[in-house]
Amino acid sequence: IAGGDLPLELAPLSEKTISIPFQKPILNPGEEAWLTVSFTLPEKTIWAPAGHEVAFDQFKLPISAPLKALEGAAAPLSLSETPERVVIEGSGFAYTFDKKEGTLASLTVNGKPVLKDGPRLDVFRAPIDNENTGWEHNKRVKANWESEEWFYYQLDEVDEQVQSVEVKRVSESKIEVVITTLWENNLPGRQLHGFEVRYHYTVLGSGDILLNHRVTPFGRELAYLQKVGVRLQLPAELQQLTWYGRGPFETYPDRKTGAKMGLYQSTVAEQYVPYLFPQDHGNKSDVRWATLTNGDGVGLAVFADPHMDLAVSNYSVDNLTRARYPFQLKEAGYVTLCLDHKVTGVGDTPVLPLMKYRTWPAEYQYTLRLRPFSEKNVSALELSGQAVKN
Repeated sequence: IAGGDLPLELAPLSEKTISIPFQKPILNPGEEAWLTVSFTLPEKTIWAPAGHEVAFDQFKLPISAPLKALEGAAAPLSLSETPERVVIEGSGFAYTFDKKEGTLASLTVNGKPVLKDGPRLDVFRAPIDNENTGWEHNKRVKANWESEEWFYYQLDEVDEQVQSVEVKRVSESKIEVVITTLWENNLPGRQLHGFEVRYHYTVLGSGDILLNHRVTPFGRELAYLQKVGVRLQLPAELQQLTWYGRGPFETYPDRKTGAKMGLYQSTVAEQYVPYLFPQDHGNKSDVRWATLTNGDGVGLAVFADPHMDLAVSNYSVDNLTRARYPFQLKEAGYVTLCLDHKVTGVGDTPVLPLMKYRTWPAEYQYTLRLRPFSEKNVSALELSGQAVKN
């Protein structure tokens, strides 16, 4: 919107109050305003060139614009249901729910598929080095480092069982699908632990899908979880990634203030971080919205309320967990998309994450908005400025 330079004449160990010229900007619906203050070297030094950024900070300004009405919200929807599936169709899109799996079996926009599987409960990430203290694990014996508890209680093998599926037509342009699932580890000799999960989908005539996700743990209380969210599989061709959040490099809740809020573009492949041992990587914190599209600009947009952690990868979580060396990684043939309401930080070597950065085993409930779309028809920025009401 605006920017400029403010030369400072300030001696070491002294302070000064400065005024920043500012005019209140006029924002478009869905936009936010941030003030970024950057301190750079005025001259070349032996250790950095002129203009090198020494420090920065960002401040979110209390400025907003009212959201626009959701376009196409009143468009009619068709509904068909069999013992195995629920199919909802609208103008240019078709969504199929699999009753047996309790997931969205497919999402298509203008005949193009943008989903392979999901959403499914996600409480596990490929353990990072700080969580794999012993560099190996034994599922038969519970050890004292963090990842051992998650493996011991099989959080890497969560397989939800569908308990119920309810379908309700609210109006000509709104249909609700409510799916409840249950997962528990009931292995002999191990204390019972599990999750009751509810997926409340609201499909609107515009093509928007609101997912209200509730996760309730029960049984043995674990020390803490790695995350709580959903995991999806998208077609491998959706390689173009755009997000509004912190970036451009990976961030986690306890390691994010060095990354600026902004609008970033990259690819799924570029999110991979070549750690010595394969592990979780590429997480993005404070994400407001993101898109994954193919070369024609067709794909899936996701919006948080108000923000989420996001990670994408060409590798499966299982492959990243089992591989001990990078050469053992094989592309999965799909894009792994993780949309997380809560993510545990990474801590420090060998220090555990601080209490405020852990994901506690409590009930969580949050809402995500999913929207298959084509950039030829509408941009994600425009969609973010439209009010979606459940």
